[in-house]
Amino acid sequence: KENVGHLRQMKISFILPLRRNSRLIPYREKGEKWEGFFQYHKQYIWYFTKKLEDGLRVILYQDERLRVKEEEDYLSRIGSYPGEGYTMEKFQDIRERLSTLAVLTDLSFSAEEVYGLLKTRWEIEQMFDIYKNLLKVDRSYVRSDEAVEGWMLVHHLAMVLYCRIKKLLQKKGLLNHYSPWDVLLHLSRIKKLKTLSNWIDLEIPKQTATLIKKLDINIT
Repeated sequence: KENVGHLRQMKISFILPLRRNSRLIPYREKGEKWEGFFQYHKQYIWYFTKKLEDGLRVILYQDERLRVKEEEDYLSRIGSYPGEGYTMEKFQDIRERLSTLAVLTDLSFSAEEVYGLLKTRWEIEQMFDIYKNLLKVDRSYVRSDEAVEGWMLVHHLAMVLYCRIKKLLQKKGLLNHYSPWDVLLHLSRIKKLKTLSNWIDLEIPKQTATLIKKLDINIT
C-alpha cells in the first residue's frame, strides 16, 4: 500500500505482480468463470479482472500448459521429498493458484495489453539468452585483440538485426505466430543460381513467400 501510495502521488502508472497468497487475488470469486482469453507466443492465456477502489484493478492470468507442469512437479515432490512439507492436503489448497499470475495496476488497458507490458520486463534476460545460446557469444575462438573487437562488433550488429526483426513482427501483429528465428530460417531458403552470364532467382518456397508478403518486405 505504501509503494502504491507513492506511485500514485507521483502520478506514475504501474503494474505490480502480486504474491500468489495475496488476499487481493480473486481466486474464490473466480470459480470456473473466466472473462476471456488471448494468445501470447502460441500459448493461450485465460484472465479474470477484479475492480478495486480508486480505479485499481487486480488481473488474474492462468496458463493451462504451465498448470500441468506445476501440478506434475508438486506431485513428484510428495513422493521424492517426504518430510519436507509436500502433502496432498497442501496440494489441494494451492491447486487453484498453480500456473497463475496476478498483477495490481491502475492502467485502463485491456488484460492482454497489460500482460504484454508485464512481459517486457523479461526481455533483457531474453536478449542475454539469445546472445549466449543462439549467437554462441559465450565462447570465442580468436586470439588477437583486433579479432576480438571485430568478433564483438559482428555479434552486436547481429543482435541489432534480431531486435529489428522482432519489432517488425510486433508491428505486423505476427509475433504470436513467428519468432525472429523463424524469419531467418525462412529467408535462408531463398536461393540464387549462378550461370555463365548472370544470376537466376530460384523458386521461393510457398511458406517463405507467404511470410514475405505478410511482413511486406522486398527481396532483391
